[in-house]
Amino acid sequence: MATRLHFPSGGTAAVSPAFQSYTHAPSTRRPAVLTDATALTNLAVAPDGADHLVAGDVGVAQFVYGPIAKQTFSSGAAFKYAVQCLEANAGNNLQAQIFIAIVDGAGTARGTIRSKVAEGNEVNTSLRNVFYSGTLDNTVNAEDGDYVVIELSFTGTPTAAGGTQGHNGTMRFGGN
Repeated sequence: MATRLHFPSGGTAAVSPAFQSYTHAPSTRRPAVLTDATALTNLAVAPDGADHLVAGDVGVAQFVYGPIAKQTFSSGAAFKYAVQCLEANAGNNLQAQIFIAIVDGAGTARGTIRSKVAEGNEVNTSLRNVFYSGTLDNTVNAEDGDYVVIELSFTGTPTAAGGTQGHNGTMRFGGN
């Protein structure tokens, strides 16, 4: 049976794994939970000033779920996610991006089960739902007490249009 995780608007993760490498690193770390008991909150990231026209990505938040039971996450297994997001300027050309890994109880990486992958459609300048269906690209054997780490980010190459704010965007977390 599939597990549905929710990304809350607050809370403290049980472990603190290292963030992935991003052009602009995230600092928000929260637990991933099985219920939707938190209020909706927009998390804006604004690492760039006007007309920052460099390809890259910006980490928005890391979510940690667990501890989990011993199991195998197999390459080719399906996963889905949905998130609400927007970009600060139409010239930002951002796409939602996800990364998924397994870490041990100390937060040390056991393995990546989904390398960073972009959703494929540009985010709008008004809040909208983004849906992604994909597959895991690596097999990792998790042990009892391990954790699933999910990082959500934006990726893209902004274009010059006056006032473009590079990789600035917003994701909404919490609620259902």
